[in-house]
Amino acid sequence: MTDKTLIGQRIKTLRKDHGYSVEEFARLIGISPRFVYDIECGRTGVSLDKLIKIKELFGTSVDYILFGDAPVREPISSDLIELINECPEEKEIWLNEIIKAFILSIK
Repeated sequence: MTDKTLIGQRIKTLRKDHGYSVEEFARLIGISPRFVYDIECGRTGVSLDKLIKIKELFGTSVDYILFGDAPVREPISSDLIELINECPEEKEIWLNEIIKAFILSIK
């Protein structure tokens, strides 16, 4: 069983952590600002299609929004994996080194 109040609090925290106003967030997921307030206060639930939009907007998991489980990063896209797999083996090794260096540079 999920608690609408806790779900609303997690959505509000995600919204604020990402710097969105209620109005901007409402526009991005296709609902009214009033409905955002109702969700964040736990007065109403979130439809599945809006839940998916929220998850995608914040790059988190539905499990986190609904149950508070640790946020999970989205997996690497299949398109990117396919591009890497299409590289010749010697280029794939080189690409791995570039990715490692990039990640270290942004930490």
